[in-house]
Amino acid sequence: MMSVHDTVPQDERIVPRTRRHIEIYDTTLRDGSQAEGVAFSVEAKLRLLQEFDAIGIDFVEGGWPFSNPRDQEFYRRAALLPLKHARLVPFGSTRRKEFPPEEDPNLHSLVETKCQAATIFGKKLGPPRDGYP
Repeated sequence: MMSVHDTVPQDERIVPRTRRHIEIYDTTLRDGSQAEGVAFSVEAKLRLLQEFDAIGIDFVEGGWPFSNPRDQEFYRRAALLPLKHARLVPFGSTRRKEFPPEEDPNLHSLVETKCQAATIFGKKLGPPRDGYP
């Protein structure tokens, strides 16, 4: 008699509850650099990214490429690293009200990183509606 495990490929099976993987999203390279007296060089961020990759961090938020040339350089150089596990993620915001999305320089900077995913925070674009601030 065949079981469901005989017909479903190993990589498509549901992982039993006791063996779930918790994905880790690290913000050290962006949020950690906002502490007083902390300023990571591009080289330091690249080394940390490689260390995070080596220890199995799933997602590494590398910074806000629109905010400064150092983060733009970091993403250019990080794209050349042979990461084995970690996925690099740029940080940015929704479009500014004076630009349509296809012309927004912040959104362009996220796309230009060529990363597979991005973290985008939303902003309020107008006055409160329906009793919400």
